[in-house]
Amino acid sequence: MARRAVRQAGTIATRHKRKRWQLCLVRKRSGKRWGIPKGLIEPGHTLKETALKETWEEAGLRGRLVGRALGVYEFEKWGGTPIEVTVFLMEVLAQSDEWPEWDWRAGAVCAIVVGPDGTRHGGADPRRGAHAIGW
Repeated sequence: MARRAVRQAGTIATRHKRKRWQLCLVRKRSGKRWGIPKGLIEPGHTLKETALKETWEEAGLRGRLVGRALGVYEFEKWGGTPIEVTVFLMEVLAQSDEWPEWDWRAGAVCAIVVGPDGTRHGGADPRRGAHAIGW
């Protein structure tokens, strides 16, 4: 019998600044990988509420969701438990210097900057473990 999927929600948090798009990634708890801010849906919370809450808790970003969910992806965690993540696009409207997970994620939030021609300009490179908190 297949296990029931655990549901999560997250965002692709972006903003447009100086003719460039910025995309936020956060370092995972293991400290080895990067990904989008996301987390478990708590009882009584909606997908959208969870996506916004997790982005605030993990990256210190506030914003608004743009449109409907972009899609859903699945993976396995915790010894084979299926995880189903609903992803929303978020327009970043504000960034804080401190946030709920700041004490261990400080320096683990990354902005990938893409110029109008599609090339990466500055920002941090998560493949090299660089950090960029100042969007």
